[in-house]
Amino acid sequence: MTTRIPRGPVRIVPALVAALIASAGAGVTAAPAPETAVVPAEDVDISARIPTKAGAPQFWHLLAIYELHFNLMSDAYSANDVYSWYMLQAKFDVTRRDQLGIRMELLQRFVADRDESGLFFGDIRFTYWRKFALPIPKFPIPGVASIYLTAPSSRESQARSYLTRPTVSLSLAPSWGPLTLIATGIYRYSFAKYAESAEGGTPNERQSAAIQAQLLYQPLPWFTPSFLWQSWWAESYPSRENTSQGWRGSSYYFEFALTFTVPMPARSPGLDLSLVYSQGAAMLTDGLYRFAFAKRDQAELYLGVNLSY
Repeated sequence: MTTRIPRGPVRIVPALVAALIASAGAGVTAAPAPETAVVPAEDVDISARIPTKAGAPQFWHLLAIYELHFNLMSDAYSANDVYSWYMLQAKFDVTRRDQLGIRMELLQRFVADRDESGLFFGDIRFTYWRKFALPIPKFPIPGVASIYLTAPSSRESQARSYLTRPTVSLSLAPSWGPLTLIATGIYRYSFAKYAESAEGGTPNERQSAAIQAQLLYQPLPWFTPSFLWQSWWAESYPSRENTSQGWRGSSYYFEFALTFTVPMPARSPGLDLSLVYSQGAAMLTDGLYRFAFAKRDQAELYLGVNLSY
């Protein structure tokens, strides 16, 4: 069974960051056309899925994502073999550096239990972003800090009695020419009505933390290969016997992606297509920490369509 890991900031166009860094020291004396305008490093939106241009002039921004996933090998849980994932996010510019947003997710499985439709909502997220740049002379590094609260609209949150799961993250994105590294730290605290799940009586997660790193290379304006790694650690609520196992490795996730940016007319939505190999699973199995680079029943191929405006 492939474990789907919620992902935070994911992709950025390295050439855009390189242009911003190169312009920071020299200054800008005249404003170019909107499509080629050079903006300060702190204006780079590295919280976007795959930004393809330096930012739109409107107050609001929309991002829609569709992903079609295929397991490389059928496992005991056949609902994982083929499924779709949908995401819709709206962001609003409060100031030049501050944004508010709402995000909704939907998972569609094509194998469902009796009386189930196969459609499952994810938790709704209400997010605040703050853009900034590290003031390094001639090499400002774009960054973003964020915090989001969740509404318990997913089946997991309802089964585990999660009320809300506030999550904070901090990302930095240094660039060297066409190469960009996005490093992210994540911390989450889960407020739950009960310490144990109603399904199976296992303790609910209380705290979790993750590190995520993504390396992107853009040899051409329309082509960006990338690699992403993410590791999670978690601490559960104490059991009924008031025992706690402390912090333990929770899960890992990685992916190799080929992203193609489709040329679009000016002032039209940005369109990106992705082909991705991914794998994710629990770190701890039968009391031992395990990792598989290419275990077939945990590996997926998926096709992604990203539309941003």
